[in-house]
Amino acid sequence: MGHYTDSLRYYRSYRIRSLLLNRLLVDKEISVDATSLQISARVAAEMDKSLLWKSFQKDVSHEIVFLSAMGYIVPCKEKNVIAITPEGKDTLRNGIIDEAANSAFHNFVNMRLQRKVIWISLLALLLSLVSIILQVLL
Repeated sequence: MGHYTDSLRYYRSYRIRSLLLNRLLVDKEISVDATSLQISARVAAEMDKSLLWKSFQKDVSHEIVFLSAMGYIVPCKEKNVIAITPEGKDTLRNGIIDEAANSAFHNFVNMRLQRKVIWISLLALLLSLVSIILQVLL
């Protein structure tokens, strides 16, 4: 069992990758200005709202660099845009990134539920101890 923040990080990474590739498949190209604020806004519009407040512009920039290094997107310096490659289209068709994002989401939700169960169990244990102590004293 991993750590809660690791689970959130994996979920955020895979979901942003999936949203970026899907957005590029629809738009064909996305303009990249001095900042990636425009891309962040487009991704944020489609992102799960519970994840939206845990994601930052640097996360989107990091995933653009990762997808570029993997060969799924390619930057065009002349037009200052990024575009999806045939490998990126194949990856989307195979559902590899979408499935990884869904798996990471389920792991993240499981981790949150496990933490809640532990707290409830500790509370129940504390109440049991208090009950036993009160029975012994009274």
